[in-house]
Amino acid sequence: VASIYDENLFLDHVMNPKMQLYEYDYKMILSQINDLYNDEIMSNFDKFPISMQLAFLDYLSYQTSLNEQSLLFFESILQSVHKEFRIKALKAINSFGMVSSLEPYYRFTMSEEWEERLMVSKILRLVSSDEVYAMLNTLICDRNWRVRKQAAETLKGKKDGEERLGEIVNQQEDRFAADMAKE
Repeated sequence: VASIYDENLFLDHVMNPKMQLYEYDYKMILSQINDLYNDEIMSNFDKFPISMQLAFLDYLSYQTSLNEQSLLFFESILQSVHKEFRIKALKAINSFGMVSSLEPYYRFTMSEEWEERLMVSKILRLVSSDEVYAMLNTLICDRNWRVRKQAAETLKGKKDGEERLGEIVNQQEDRFAADMAKE
């Protein structure tokens, strides 16, 4: 009700809840509000409880009206110390279908978290730069089979991807990478 009639009251209740709200509770609240709140929540993101932040990242990733400001917001979240935030931001960027530049994604090819490496393997399909091939060559040699498989699928979808997969089959010393490229 507050979200409909009083924006300030609503934001105050969400930022400083009188009772503990969980991520699910925030998802339910967010599903009922007007999209006009998105900008205000993005601007004050750090002021919200962590469960609200996580719910908002999920909520925003399912929106169809994302814009460049949303993309920049998600890319700023990639610097977070919280693994869950980074993974949700990578998933949202993948859904958004666009990146501002390749720079924020380089470090994820060597991430300790396989989920981050997997998501960057998916995101690289969105980039047409030749720099992507070096990143995908690294990811196809990953220790996690899901990451290797996604890197191979991303390579296959590229303009000369099948040729590059053939090169990996013939030249790669990593037998798992060669097998995945062949598959």
